[in-house]
Amino acid sequence: MREQGEIKGLETDRIKEAYDRRKKVVPKGLYSYFNKGNLFIAQGREKAILNLLDKYGMNPLDDKVILDLGCGEGQILRDFIKYGARPESLYGIDLLPDRIESAKKISPNIDFRCGNAEELAYEDEFFDIVMQSTVFTSILDMNMKKKIAGEMLRVLKPSCLSCGTTIT
Repeated sequence: MREQGEIKGLETDRIKEAYDRRKKVVPKGLYSYFNKGNLFIAQGREKAILNLLDKYGMNPLDDKVILDLGCGEGQILRDFIKYGARPESLYGIDLLPDRIESAKKISPNIDFRCGNAEELAYEDEFFDIVMQSTVFTSILDMNMKKKIAGEMLRVLKPSCLSCGTTIT
């Protein structure tokens, strides 16, 4: 019988291997903004994020501390700067070291860390906004998904004073 840590390591390794394989088969310009399909998706995502931020009273962003799990090279966090967030209040974590290296080169004022989101190295209730966009679609292990979701809730401030929402 496998130990829990061994299962965790197996799923993490599987995810890294899947992304390594994907790098070899995805066409180079697929995620370029010059690809009209990708541009359309990015603009739709941006509109949805702005609508949600406004709906839940997260506007303005200049006093918000924000975490993006599975941040990749940090594009969404850089978008948050356009929306008014301060770079020194932005944090990103990704499992893949090459993505974090690239993110740090592009945006040295954002706090990027390579790591597993099952154990976030942040204090309880540290962030005003915790987000992810495709992390859970990459994970097959339900226990890992639950642990990451729990960590997201742990580091998120429990109440949004401007909208009266409390997370329990």
